[in-house]
Amino acid sequence: MVIGDKKTFLAYRCPHCGGGVIGICGDFALAGGRMLKLRCPCGESSLSANEASDGKIRLTVPCLLCAGDHHYLVSKSVFYSKELFLLNCAYTNLDVCFIGDEKKIGTALDENEKELKKILTDAGISSLAQLHGGKAQGAEDALPDTQVLDIVRFLVRDLEEEGRIDCPCHNGEYEVAFVEGGVLVYCLNCEGRHFFPVCSVEAAQDLLSCDSLILSGEGE
Repeated sequence: MVIGDKKTFLAYRCPHCGGGVIGICGDFALAGGRMLKLRCPCGESSLSANEASDGKIRLTVPCLLCAGDHHYLVSKSVFYSKELFLLNCAYTNLDVCFIGDEKKIGTALDENEKELKKILTDAGISSLAQLHGGKAQGAEDALPDTQVLDIVRFLVRDLEEEGRIDCPCHNGEYEVAFVEGGVLVYCLNCEGRHFFPVCSVEAAQDLLSCDSLILSGEGE
């Protein structure tokens, strides 16, 4: 949803206090190389946004599960026009960045809180401090590089925006996820999927030359 003249709302959940942080971002705020910082009132985290050299919006988003940052590139047309656009954590698929209409973001944050509580309960964890303490003991070393997923996600979003991605239902919503041996691109509305056997940033960057993508059903 367009709010005024090229304005939208941004939100994330603070990894330190767990609170949802919402702010407004306009095209003027990012003009001339400016960087927008959306800080949590607790003072322990912030989301940053700036315009990349190719005109896309670069986001650096704190992740409350990884205790680190995720980096995304989003086209301006998506950034300023979607009623709700979600960016997720590559490790857990939990949404960590919310873009769009303020009310829809509020609803999404409520659902996000329920999902987070379930994840923590299922893991036998009672607090974010306890979760981050476990990560500090080296659990991150066993996880794949999130830049790989970010690169494939950028490719998919770019192809989708230009109408150069298709699947069996021809009306797909596309997402990406880590699977054994690489990254899976899949349609949320049908069984369409495509597997990229990439596990390194270098291999993922080679995919950026791809000019179209067709997702096939499981039996194809």
